[in-house]
Amino acid sequence: MPDAAREGDAHECRVCTVEPHDGGPIVDLDGRNVIQVTSGPAQDMHPSFSPDGSRLVYASMGSRSGQWEIWVVTLATRERRMVGYGLFPTWSPDKTADRIAFQRARQRGSRWFSLWTLDLIDGEARRMTEVAVSSNSAIISPSWSPDGKRIAFSTVVDPAQMNKGKPRGQQDVWIIDADGGNRHRLTDGTSTCLSPCWANDSRVYFISDRGGHENVWSVHTDPPSVWPVAAAKMQNGLPEAKKTEIGSTAPELEK
Repeated sequence: MPDAAREGDAHECRVCTVEPHDGGPIVDLDGRNVIQVTSGPAQDMHPSFSPDGSRLVYASMGSRSGQWEIWVVTLATRERRMVGYGLFPTWSPDKTADRIAFQRARQRGSRWFSLWTLDLIDGEARRMTEVAVSSNSAIISPSWSPDGKRIAFSTVVDPAQMNKGKPRGQQDVWIIDADGGNRHRLTDGTSTCLSPCWANDSRVYFISDRGGHENVWSVHTDPPSVWPVAAAKMQNGLPEAKKTEIGSTAPELEK
């Protein structure tokens, strides 16, 4: 998943993409100045810029640990440091807190993930906090709100149950305060809802097949109302999505 860093001017924007086994190239929006950031045989993925664009956090499959590791690299010096274990690291846009959110497996090799944050203090990981955990679901793909106060994520009920390589369980998009409070489910549990991305318009964008095909949808965070962004046309229109209260079939988030 690519990430973009803006450096004050509309023309000074860079995009980082990470391709398996080929390191992480940074490229200008016009396709020029491609720079390889990481190298080696390890698979590196899920890059995210620090708020000032000077550092990248990414996940890398450890050759010795056999686990997904979280690394931070300073772009000017290429100095790297491992800060923990997990996937989908994403840097908080809040410049007052050097904070990273990520998903972490409860057990090695498990598909059951919970949501964590860590603070970087003098380059070291501190205050590792489990923000959200569920007894019946995996919590995946965190995405920060523009102010860094809340996190959007997806849940997958019983992630070990697969059908043709895809999870069979209910999948929804949630939001939660960075300290673990005020949890809200934004989708209604009737379709696949994955890969949330928080925008500046107080909407969370995500991938859903609620219209019959996997398309981009968005939901306003308060009050929740879901609209298709690039949905396929249907003869009878698109189903209306409504917020539902957490019930017996919904993911059970623990306090």
